[in-house]
Amino acid sequence: MNPLEHRPLTIGQVAELADVSPRTVRHYHQIGLLSEAERDSAGRRVYRTSAIARLLLIRKLVDLGLSLSQIKDVADGTTELADLLDGVELDLAEQERRIARQREALRLVRAAGGAPALIGEVGNESERVARVRRHAGVPGGQQRDMLLLVEKAFGPQRAVLQAATDNLAAADEHLRALTDRVTEHYDHLAAADPDDPRVEQCAQDQLELADAVREAELAAGIDGDALWRDLAAEEEQDPEIKALAIQAMTSEVPQLSPAQHQALRRFLQEAVAAQTRPA
Repeated sequence: MNPLEHRPLTIGQVAELADVSPRTVRHYHQIGLLSEAERDSAGRRVYRTSAIARLLLIRKLVDLGLSLSQIKDVADGTTELADLLDGVELDLAEQERRIARQREALRLVRAAGGAPALIGEVGNESERVARVRRHAGVPGGQQRDMLLLVEKAFGPQRAVLQAATDNLAAADEHLRALTDRVTEHYDHLAAADPDDPRVEQCAQDQLELADAVREAELAAGIDGDALWRDLAAEEEQDPEIKALAIQAMTSEVPQLSPAQHQALRRFLQEAVAAQTRPA
């Protein structure tokens, strides 16, 4: 075949030349980025020099990072390429920062052997939360699932704090025993009357557990209550998303019996009273 013979290229040949798929070329036609091609006697699209050159220009601009709408303006001559370069540079800088955060997250996931760095936003948390992270352990299974919902409801930094608190509680024999005792109370109260004496005992054991958790946090250098309050001001979540996340947390929790509800109410009353009581 004579290479100088006047033979328009087919869509497949044009796509191969531009290193794209024929589907991409058709998409450019559909959105008006590339004018509709001529058809040969067999009804096939055929492309001449100007259309091919425009396609190659489009691909150059795609590689630069321009959007398709920006590319159309540049290719049509309604916008100068130089006017768009600063914006592209800013986008690239943000992509570089995001990639750096992803690399750091991957590093921590590798270092921790898996799950800890999946909770929170590594590299985008306060110094106090970064110090807390070393106590977060390796959440797995149900704990990880709940922490992902805590992150949605209360923010990534408070999810890290919750992970640390959970891990400290799981590692402490006394706290594990208290947790088991409270669980036994609630199991017993599922079929009990609201005036069952164990209601008050359950409330008191919950108070003891809460105090013991706080002592474990302080012993680890974590003022959990103060940090949670401080983070609440920094991480105000979208109310609708927060409500959905809280609903998701409780979607598999059985409805409390009257006695269980009374035990929880008494615990909350005592906890609030303790916070407002003079030291």
